[in-house]
Amino acid sequence: MSVIPQTFLQPTFNLSQPDTFHKVFPFIKESGLSHVLGTGKTLQEKLSYYLDLIEMQIAHQISHKSDDFFQAVASHDAVREELGKALTAVKALRLKVNHVDATHVQGSLKGVFNIINLIIEFIPFFFNSSQYYNGKLLDRIMQLFIAN
Repeated sequence: MSVIPQTFLQPTFNLSQPDTFHKVFPFIKESGLSHVLGTGKTLQEKLSYYLDLIEMQIAHQISHKSDDFFQAVASHDAVREELGKALTAVKALRLKVNHVDATHVQGSLKGVFNIINLIIEFIPFFFNSSQYYNGKLLDRIMQLFIAN
């Protein structure tokens, strides 16, 4: 690439600009159009050589970048596979949590609420009944708690 003149490598390269045109074809400015016919073959070979160098550089970069691209695709596929496994594990875990919630937590909460309702229901008896002192009512409440 160092053989190719920098004029050809500029991002603003445009042969319609006179300065650029005279850098590429300096002999036209110096000796006129009659000299172009004699040096046209040499110029064509030089430009063809530059083009070959650029094509080889492009081919090298494509082969180098394609390896990186395929490695990125392989990594993406591996990450996608791991995410699929994680998603499956999360779904299974959610099912298990829902099962535990339905069978153990909600059932236990229902029992706790039943006990609380029983306590609320029997509080007046504790304070108004003479049975409170001899323990019969307390025994009955404990039997109800154990049953629920």
